[in-house]
Amino acid sequence: MYLSADTSFSRFTHSIHEEIAAFEKAYSEQLQPEAPFLGELISHIGKGRGKRLRPILFFLSQGLVSRPSVGTARIAVLLELLHTATLIHDDVLDNSSDRRGFPTLNALWGERVSILMGDYLFAKVLQLGVDTDRPEILRIIARAVKDMGRGELWQTLKGNDEGLTPEEYYDLIRDKTAGLFSAACELGGIAAGADPDQIERLRLIGEGFGLAFQIRDDVLDLTGIEERLGKPVGQDVTNGKMTLPCILALQDADEDERGIIMDHFKKASNESVRCIVQFIKEREGVEKAQEEARRWIAGVNDRIESFSPSVYRESLKELVLFGLRRRE
Repeated sequence: MYLSADTSFSRFTHSIHEEIAAFEKAYSEQLQPEAPFLGELISHIGKGRGKRLRPILFFLSQGLVSRPSVGTARIAVLLELLHTATLIHDDVLDNSSDRRGFPTLNALWGERVSILMGDYLFAKVLQLGVDTDRPEILRIIARAVKDMGRGELWQTLKGNDEGLTPEEYYDLIRDKTAGLFSAACELGGIAAGADPDQIERLRLIGEGFGLAFQIRDDVLDLTGIEERLGKPVGQDVTNGKMTLPCILALQDADEDERGIIMDHFKKASNESVRCIVQFIKEREGVEKAQEEARRWIAGVNDRIESFSPSVYRESLKELVLFGLRRRE
């Protein structure tokens, strides 16, 4: 439903194919409708499989410490359900009718059903967390959910009247995006019996990768191919979202130019979106943002290298590089 399948991901998962298979089985079981009226909704959610990025991070993080275990698949399911729930709510907030080429729940059933379905999945996440009988797992998931909620609230309340500073932007995406990436890596360490130092390094690997991944999303929103993105190019601008390419482009703007761009954000017309995108490209906002992503990835690779050599370490390095270069 939300992310198109990508068979090229097999190059990151060959070392954890048994664990991913166990995850897929457990995830499918969680998407069995508990009541007849849920059947059509659940079926729609399950129509498209995503890249499973967070489960992959979870299992590869285990591999940095010891051997991954199929017995931890339910934790990976918890992460994927949480991600799906946040996407459903995001589609309501952005009034999205389409994501990755599929109609959203919001487009087919409306806001009320979408919000309730997202809440239902959040409840399933909590139930899975409690069922693990490991308080530290539930603590990390609760932190991630709280941070995502805080980020959404702050972005909605602040708006774009004054724009965002780079520091505010990073605080925002650390809450909204990177928190779940860091939770996936941190939980992988906990599942593998990592020591506190290893868990902290894994948390920072996930956070840095999540920040770079979001920056790449920002870039693709301006430079991607619509058919591959599954959404219109410039949609973030249309929705009034101030992303890093624009923030960096505005740093060299004078007061008058900044005022013009901020007025365009308020209008959000097709012509205004075109003017904003053109301004960002002329001021090299895309190139500057991509350089920021490369800086974060360099730090992530350094931390990955701090773990012992293994097939899991090499797979994670490849995955991180993909995050920087992906085109959808």
